[in-house]
Amino acid sequence: MIEKKIKSRIIYQGKVIHVKCDDVVLENGIKTKREIVEHRGGVCCLVKTKENKILFVSQFRYALAEDVLELPAGKREAGEDPLTTIKRELKEEVGIIADEIIECGYIYPTPGYSSEKIYLYYVEEYREGEQEFDSDENLILHEIPIKQAYEMINDGRIKDAKTICLLMKCQNKLM
Repeated sequence: MIEKKIKSRIIYQGKVIHVKCDDVVLENGIKTKREIVEHRGGVCCLVKTKENKILFVSQFRYALAEDVLELPAGKREAGEDPLTTIKRELKEEVGIIADEIIECGYIYPTPGYSSEKIYLYYVEEYREGEQEFDSDENLILHEIPIKQAYEMINDGRIKDAKTICLLMKCQNKLM
């Protein structure tokens, strides 16, 4: 099924997202509108420690008005390779330098209205370093036992979609 774009207009251009509204024609000839949030995408990584724990960060998410527990993640810079992004984010958020990064595919977190694509990674071979937060970040690092992390999904303490997806994708590597 294909939808043909007739016209597009920019509604908002921000630092992280752009919003546009497209007029489209469906295959059956019906005309409608599509509101799209354009996003450069991001990365997310599950880091398994030598003690069989997983590295998480918690941070206040303004849009939700609450602290959210997440795997280390971040936004891609314009034109940036996802591997470059995840290396930077691991150094910034959890203070590690990965010796080996295993690709775990990617997800579309909200395909109904956003172009965002999040690349997923797994790391268990790494060297310790220092955290280097961005100036607008305030993160708390957590090391959570593997079994407890899965319990936290089921009891609702882990709510972040990218975190849940990556934990589920890596379940066979961890258990």
